[in-house]
Amino acid sequence: MANCKYQKDCRLFNGRMTIEQASSEMYKDTYCRGDNKQCALYLVISVLGSEEVPDDLLPDQVDRAHDFIGSMVVRSI
Repeated sequence: MANCKYQKDCRLFNGRMTIEQASSEMYKDTYCRGDNKQCALYLVISVLGSEEVPDDLLPDQVDRAHDFIGSMVVRSI
């Protein structure tokens, strides 16, 4: 799988997320350099833009990302 196309905008990939280094590297291997379409950050960035990603959203919180996207879409109607 190719590297994530949102790496330059992603606070996880760029070290702007407050998590342990070991967790950060695991997430990067799994999502940034792996199946990035299963990453919660990728989902929010692709639909709403990087500025809308919640500060505490982790890559493995896909259900939360879907809920957040849905609430933002409803709010904009």
